[in-house]
Amino acid sequence: KRRLYLAMAEYTEEEFHNAQRRYWRQVAATDGFDVENVVIPPSMSGMITGLMPYDCRGFARYPYRDLVKNYASLGLHRYNLLKGTRFQFGDLQKLNMLQNAVSSFYMTLRAYEPGAPDSREQDTFQVRVDEKRYNHLDITCSVARLKDEVTTKKPYSYLTFMVVQLPMVSSKVTCLIGHLTMI
Repeated sequence: KRRLYLAMAEYTEEEFHNAQRRYWRQVAATDGFDVENVVIPPSMSGMITGLMPYDCRGFARYPYRDLVKNYASLGLHRYNLLKGTRFQFGDLQKLNMLQNAVSSFYMTLRAYEPGAPDSREQDTFQVRVDEKRYNHLDITCSVARLKDEVTTKKPYSYLTFMVVQLPMVSSKVTCLIGHLTMI
């Protein structure tokens, strides 16, 4: 059997793959959003690359601040389109993201509905946005829901966006093309 020697520990390939599968099963059980209690065995820390969690409340530091807030707003817009609501972005609570050049972003945010009787009260939402290509705005928003809603047990729709240039108009004009797909 081939053995892996990482972090001064010895593992068979099977042990390594089993640990990786256990990690991703725990992540899948939360749909990627609540991974604070997902455990990587200490001896395998650094070997299993998974979701990187960030607490975004207050003055917390997290990568791609403006991009992440725009992705969260996009998900909220998707929710509003599908549900006929008018929620507006409040603040970002937490972010989990893959550590790749093309990443997936799992965001938990708060939003409020202006004009509602309790418009000061904010609801908690979960949004998932997946990038499809490096260095291009080609993304899919597959999850946009209230935190307590479960969408993985039933068919769902996803919203895909891509930025394209229209050479027949002008080389400086770009368009954002959106496509809503129902599954």
